[in-house]
Amino acid sequence: MRGKGSRARAWKASRRDDSIRRARPMGRQTRARWWLTGIVLAALAASSASGASPTPKYGGVLNAMDREDPPSLSIHEETTVSTPWPMMSCYNNLVLFAALRGQESPATIVGELAESWAWRDDGKTLVFTLRRGVRWH
Repeated sequence: MRGKGSRARAWKASRRDDSIRRARPMGRQTRARWWLTGIVLAALAASSASGASPTPKYGGVLNAMDREDPPSLSIHEETTVSTPWPMMSCYNNLVLFAALRGQESPATIVGELAESWAWRDDGKTLVFTLRRGVRWH
């Protein structure tokens, strides 16, 4: 009986020594990672604390790239985003969804060319009242 217990104790002692030996390099690596993280964070903080940004200028040219050619210029007939995206700056809509109001719903519709709109009694006709000075081209 005494031999079995001695072997088990010796095995446990050797396992403890192995775990201690293995843990030391990991501790050094962890410490090095913390130092590296601190240096990176300090560098980021220093770079973001640069001088004031320049005052924006009005006017100029906006260059934008579209991934594909629009199939047509009709924003109401096409289902791909490659048509409305570049054409929205060329055409006006009667109404739009308010982009900053979150989820699109009837409550977030705002007029662009239309001042007001209402359904007629039959529910099949929608009447828009246009802003003054709106012309069809």
